[in-house]
Amino acid sequence: MSRLSIPVKRSLWWITLVLFTGSSLLSACQNSPFTSETKEQYPQAEVVFQVTLPSAIPQESKLMLEVVDDVTGLAFNPTRYEMTQQDDRTYFVKLDLVMGSAVKYRYVRQADVSTVEFDTHGNQVRFRLAEIKGPAIFQDSVSGWIDQPYVGTVGRITGQMFDASTNTPAQNLLICADGLQTTTASDGTFILEGAAVGTHNLVAYSMDGQFSSFQQGVVVSEGANTPVVAALSKRDKVNITFNVTLPKDFVTDLPMRLATNLQSLGNAYTDLSSGSTMVAANLPVFTKKSGSTYTLTLTLPAGVDLRYKITLGDGLWNSELTDQGAFVIRQLLVGSKDQTINVKVATFTTPGFAPISFDVIDAAGLPADEIVSLQFNPFGWFEPIPMLKSGEKEWKYTLYSPMNILGPVEYRFCRNASCESGSSVADTAQAFTPSSTEQNLVATVTQWSNLQNYQLSPDQLVTSSDGLLPRTDFLTGFELDSSYSPTLEAYAPSGLAKVVNAGSNIVIFTPTWTAIRNNPPILSSIPGKNINFGSYSNLSQQIETNGAQIAIFPQIKIDGNPINFWKSASKQDWNQSWFDRYQRYILNAADWAAQSGADSLILGDPSVKFADKSSQRWQALVSLARTKFSGKIIGIYTYPTNGQDSSWLSSVDQVYVLYSPTLSQESASTTQNLIEIITNDLSKGLYPKLKDLKKPVLIGINYPSAQNAFAGCTDDLGSCVNNWGTGTPDSDVQLRIYNAAVIASASQGWVNGFISRNFKLETALSDNSSSINGKPSMDILWFWYHFILNKTS
Repeated sequence: MSRLSIPVKRSLWWITLVLFTGSSLLSACQNSPFTSETKEQYPQAEVVFQVTLPSAIPQESKLMLEVVDDVTGLAFNPTRYEMTQQDDRTYFVKLDLVMGSAVKYRYVRQADVSTVEFDTHGNQVRFRLAEIKGPAIFQDSVSGWIDQPYVGTVGRITGQMFDASTNTPAQNLLICADGLQTTTASDGTFILEGAAVGTHNLVAYSMDGQFSSFQQGVVVSEGANTPVVAALSKRDKVNITFNVTLPKDFVTDLPMRLATNLQSLGNAYTDLSSGSTMVAANLPVFTKKSGSTYTLTLTLPAGVDLRYKITLGDGLWNSELTDQGAFVIRQLLVGSKDQTINVKVATFTTPGFAPISFDVIDAAGLPADEIVSLQFNPFGWFEPIPMLKSGEKEWKYTLYSPMNILGPVEYRFCRNASCESGSSVADTAQAFTPSSTEQNLVATVTQWSNLQNYQLSPDQLVTSSDGLLPRTDFLTGFELDSSYSPTLEAYAPSGLAKVVNAGSNIVIFTPTWTAIRNNPPILSSIPGKNINFGSYSNLSQQIETNGAQIAIFPQIKIDGNPINFWKSASKQDWNQSWFDRYQRYILNAADWAAQSGADSLILGDPSVKFADKSSQRWQALVSLARTKFSGKIIGIYTYPTNGQDSSWLSSVDQVYVLYSPTLSQESASTTQNLIEIITNDLSKGLYPKLKDLKKPVLIGINYPSAQNAFAGCTDDLGSCVNNWGTGTPDSDVQLRIYNAAVIASASQGWVNGFISRNFKLETALSDNSSSINGKPSMDILWFWYHFILNKTS
């Protein structure tokens, strides 16, 4: 049977999560008059779960099967069933479960401190998955515990999933087996590395419900590959209307949202901050019909097992409760016809506790395109919740639940969802203790971290063209920051609007996959950690609508220390395995480019390493990418070169120079001097290295807003090539460099474009990063982009 796991390492503070645990309420729905709540009991089947442990557990311990709630949060609302012991290592339990359900569960060793099972990679199992189609026996094997790592042999499961109706690949499916988890790539393929030897249940599960699930037993042999190929049925769509009635005399101005188990409706399918599973700002919002009734109509896949709840926050905070204060989780098996669901909320308030209201005055001057969010910390910071704007500079929020928390709860205010880099600055920590008495907490924010209002003075700018004439065929643009969080969906649109308004005619997206192991190398897309195609497509459409070109520059994230990861790069066997994994990623990016109508695909990420120093690997990747994508292929050239072999660039259509050399701070006493320095470096240092290629050249710069920016990037590991931000913040240094660089670049006839790299979309920050969002450099590029393209607005 299956064991699902995203590598998630939890600290001991998870022990405190039992404070939130309550019994779950499962209710299914069908059409009925709005005056009464829709309820129905679905047919059930007897299901047996049998598990074999790696060794006997202590006598004082119990083995529990834990059915998790991934709407509230895996650790906050589980239902545990004690298992019956058959022998020292074998246990079983019989449960009556709803037919058509997708049950998410895992095994727990319960004692004074409960311990969740671990997979073969040494990570806590997030959840297993069982599709309930009728009476069945699911047989599992626990690989290990936190104090008992897996010892045994492993193999590999690979395969490909298709849409049965079109025979096209089914991408972004969750593949689960033996406590491991991965997703299908754009070609429908998947790789589950390190499955324990034995028989397992493999499940292919559509996180947005678009496809019916596939479930099959697989046998894994030591060091061998087990292939799986399957065709999944794509589900039809129906309209489901949710009508909600709030408790009598309960009045609120807060937006009411629907929290679900569907990725397309905001479930991240990963553990976010402190175990959150979603971002409140991403959830669908109800429309208020009257004082106590709300409505929401969604188009949903017929047949999907929808788990949902009504909330004034997210899946945990301010979500609906039973009269006894337990978390509510509802179930709807979506039928084949349009349907109306009537829901009555019992309460949002924890029994025995009074609401806490928060009122904040923004005296620091929040940017007009940002909002204030509220973040709580009972034992760790959770995902922030948007506050409601109540005046020109006033924001409010009322907290009703869950209040059953020991001790004070710290809180802070955030700009959008940027709580680590854009929170309110307070002299002391702000905290409250839940009680039976109503509390009204009023705060005035006099300072936001990394937010400074600036006024450019004439002596800071060089706006003289110095012979530079408009070039309407010149590319002016931004390369977006490659870091990803599910908050991006909610807050990126305002950042993209700034990019468009700055006069850019090209935007470079930087999707990532994550390298989570190096022996053997595992490179894959992790839900909630790497952007998926649907989210990327939604963002890219905003750029396409405004007429700018779109380029995709695939990059990698390394989970852990990059130095340790690349230690194996000199081994030939490892290098071939790594190249195979990376090639699969590049083909995925090429598919994305083709499917989204992108203009260009950028290859040559300098942080990626191969054992050989030749260009043969990149040459092969260019050739393979062209089999998937018919647009332009742009090759990366880093400057300074660090000894790179650039002969492969003869096979690309354009060259993208990642420009970050050391600049003489002493000689650059004025911006005009800096223009001369960069002009000389481009014409005498860079051009001779590229002229024989006879390719159009784009210059991309990535200097931090810091006093040490003149030092340039000289790290052979490439850590500062793609993302750089160290030293004391100094926006004036960055401004001088960008002012000079755009003039020097556009003045070179052989340079065809200028790109500002590492642009952070979500929030304008006056930090030391190279992102110019919210910094004076953004204004100077606005001026020069409009001048170069001869734009008036």
